[in-house]
Amino acid sequence: MNTRLQVEHPVTEMVTGLDLVEQQFRVGENRKLDMLQSDIALKGHALEARIYAEDPGNCFFPDSGTICHFKTPAPGECVRIESGFKENDQISLFYDSMIAKLVVHAKDREGCLALMSQALKETEIVGLKNNVSFLQCLLSIKEYSEGNFTTGLVESSENEWRQQLQPTFDCLLHAVVYYYICNHPDNNDWCLIPESPNPWLTLTNFTTSGYQTLNFALLLNNETLNCSIQQTENEFKGAIKKGKQIHAFQNVKIIHAKNNHLVLVNNGVQTRSKIFLKPPYITIFHSDKQHSLKIPIIQNKLKEENSHVQKALHSPLTGKVTTIRYKEGDRVHKGNIVFVIEAMKMEHAVKAPFDCTLTKIHCVQNQVVLSDVKMADVDPCNLKV
Repeated sequence: MNTRLQVEHPVTEMVTGLDLVEQQFRVGENRKLDMLQSDIALKGHALEARIYAEDPGNCFFPDSGTICHFKTPAPGECVRIESGFKENDQISLFYDSMIAKLVVHAKDREGCLALMSQALKETEIVGLKNNVSFLQCLLSIKEYSEGNFTTGLVESSENEWRQQLQPTFDCLLHAVVYYYICNHPDNNDWCLIPESPNPWLTLTNFTTSGYQTLNFALLLNNETLNCSIQQTENEFKGAIKKGKQIHAFQNVKIIHAKNNHLVLVNNGVQTRSKIFLKPPYITIFHSDKQHSLKIPIIQNKLKEENSHVQKALHSPLTGKVTTIRYKEGDRVHKGNIVFVIEAMKMEHAVKAPFDCTLTKIHCVQNQVVLSDVKMADVDPCNLKV
């Protein structure tokens, strides 16, 4: 018999009212259990969500680093939070990446799902990729909410939850305005700006020929968003280009911008967000979902990196380089494993995307590399550019 407690033991405790850890201590002290099987009654329904530092949008690769901001719902009789971490703690790449367990209890499954959904909305984690928004998406999938699902649910519903994880245009608009604020000398007093701001106090965006347009790029899951924004008096206009889609905006007003909270009015509709800038990401909590956008990179560098021929191999996650199978100058065929990275007791292969020659290797064996760090320069072989 496996007598250890399982990760899900809080579910049993919530529906039985027992303290299983206490009972284990009683056994360890050669004392009898203080109840009989007939004394145990199941009451209501309980649900547990495991909150992990991982990236659902990138094969659920684990993440590591510092928890810059950590907020959970208030614990109570029906809500339980178990975590060994707090703000500024480190998630190591050498151990399991679970940050917390969120457990809720209600009289039935429907009430339990509603309570878990609200609890996840109140959970905020900044500094690491995490699965909180993904868990919210799972709750809304019909098969799960009806209890008619299998272990293949994540794969079978992938299109649905991936679509739900995409930020809305309004969410992206908040990111663009927020980035403008961060590059403005008076960003701490935006909610106090008069209707006709003094141009001499906004020199970074004012010229004698009118207001300048700020052009930059954001990265959303490796997809480039080309953004432009211009201040006109106390309003903003601009555009966000995502692929072939262009979302133009104008007459956007800032109502409030303080303490990571941003309130905008666009087309007469007021919307709110909570935003954190922790390089290299802007993290946005908008419409009960969390989104991470990589902070801007220089336009000419962007064009170089987004050319149609890849010139480097990058690490898909943070981890330790355990294997380097080739040396500089070697020719590598498409699909060959060049590097092996170990993280969270799992191995991940970095493969050549095409036939190429390794011109420069930027890492050594047993080195810890961060996510998206260049590991090697490559020269494509016999490719038409």
